Amino acid sequence: MKRFIIFRLALVFLMTAVDFTSCSFFEPSDGANVSFTIDKTMAQKISEEAGVRLASRSAARSLTADEMQGLYFEITLNGSYQDSKTVPVTENATITFENVPVGSSIYARGLAYKTDAGKKLVLYEGQSETIIVSDGTNALSLALRRSSYSGPIPDPDGEGYETTISGLTSLLNSLAANSVGSPYSIKITDSVSNFNSANTSITNALASVSGTKYIKLAFKNASFTSMSGTLSSRITGIEIPAPVTSVGFIDMGENFSAFTVATGNSTFTASEGILYQNSGSKIVRYPAAYPETTATIASNITAIADGAFAGCKNIASFSVASGNTYFKVVSGEWATNTSTYSAYQQVQYWQRDTTIPDAPQWGSDEYNTWETQNTLNINKQNKTEYVPVPVLTSYDGKTLYACPPAVTFETQASLMTKADYVEGTTDQLEYTITASSYSASAEITFNFETVRPYAFSNVAGLTGATITDPRTSGSTFTELVAYTFKDCVSLTTVTLGASITTVKENALAGCTALTEIGFKAYNSQTTSTTTLASYVESGAYPSSCAVTLKAIGTSN
Repeated sequence: MKRFIIFRLALVFLMTAVDFTSCSFFEPSDGANVSFTIDKTMAQKISEEAGVRLASRSAARSLTADEMQGLYFEITLNGSYQDSKTVPVTENATITFENVPVGSSIYARGLAYKTDAGKKLVLYEGQSETIIVSDGTNALSLALRRSSYSGPIPDPDGEGYETTISGLTSLLNSLAANSVGSPYSIKITDSVSNFNSANTSITNALASVSGTKYIKLAFKNASFTSMSGTLSSRITGIEIPAPVTSVGFIDMGENFSAFTVATGNSTFTASEGILYQNSGSKIVRYPAAYPETTATIASNITAIADGAFAGCKNIASFSVASGNTYFKVVSGEWATNTSTYSAYQQVQYWQRDTTIPDAPQWGSDEYNTWETQNTLNINKQNKTEYVPVPVLTSYDGKTLYACPPAVTFETQASLMTKADYVEGTTDQLEYTITASSYSASAEITFNFETVRPYAFSNVAGLTGATITDPRTSGSTFTELVAYTFKDCVSLTTVTLGASITTVKENALAGCTALTEIGFKAYNSQTTSTTTLASYVESGAYPSSCAVTLKAIGTSN
């Protein structure tokens, strides 16, 4: 059963006894004064509760005189009038708010706490109803009850809150009840030796919290040396503990904004939320919410981890600094967007009576004297538009590292061509291709020697991909590796070059729209569907997808 404190507060001009903490207002000429006074019962209850929490036992004890020096009571007025005051917990200590405007809509919050090593150990908390301050006497009831969270809450110094994993849910609910806005900086105090196990428990704890709460996560007593895995979407930042020497792929939610590194870690560094290794020469991971649209590869970068840019919802391009001889940005024939649309040619032409040897230059004054004739429709036709898509590759162009997740597959509704003549006449034409049924297929075609895992991860606009045969012999590009197209949610078809014989597990993980995989390595006349399926590992794509496997090669 939750215990309540029953307080009687001395009022400024009127003594009122109620069953909860209460106060009354006296109305001067332009505002009201309100006072809260700590009586003997209140001081004793706070002291006893602090004794229970500090001793970590159920038997209450009163604090010594020295311990009482760390006890405080805080009252905050909220609403259209705001103010906050704090006093040490002593019998007859008084908090007074002066000249609270008449007509204000206010409520009060109370918090009794014990400071311990610079942290707040919350003992009692509560909130009153909302009232409108009127002339005369106003009654405001404030019920305080034992805090549901027993861990230390720090002062607002930016250092964060501390809790065990088992106490995380209670802490977050307590912070929310105290109107503390997230994201909260949380430091786990358990002795954590296994990141994966702790991460699972933290994910479950966050999922059980009422409402949507976000946290920045750190570990106070970590002994694990490696980290990888999927973080809760409610984690907006994480600190890499001092003992960690290895960080694999970290999957995160779209609101994840920054990595930090604990003091004492000699393997990793962080700058602008980005995680680096090897004294900053290797990019390990960009945060998903990295705000810039261009990711710049500095001149000192010599290595990039697989999936370093996966899920970065804002990155639409890459830029490699001058002097970097390890990476470059490639576009054009190696990575193109093929947009096919049906169109008709709308012809507007100008005609003159006098035949001239040379037609005037397009846009000249002489041309403007011609008479405008009716618009003609010429044959409907299909056009293919190639738009360069920039990707990040090795300096020799053979290894594809990443396609920017937020890349824009440009579309064009109309296209102007050069001036020409109507055959057999001197009539000059203006050709305009106008889309009548435009379909931006956003299909990428590429032929690299090696494609790294997560290369096209989270490219939301990608609907099709064709991998051509490598440009040189002796390529080891024989597998569509794990997570190549992870979470490409619009991808429907993939056509694999003749060198690719296997689709590995998770190669198309999260591609929920996938309908077809074509293999140029196999001939439909000699390869059965059952045999073809054996070249696609279990879990290569979501089980919910109805995917057709096609052998489209001409020879085996």
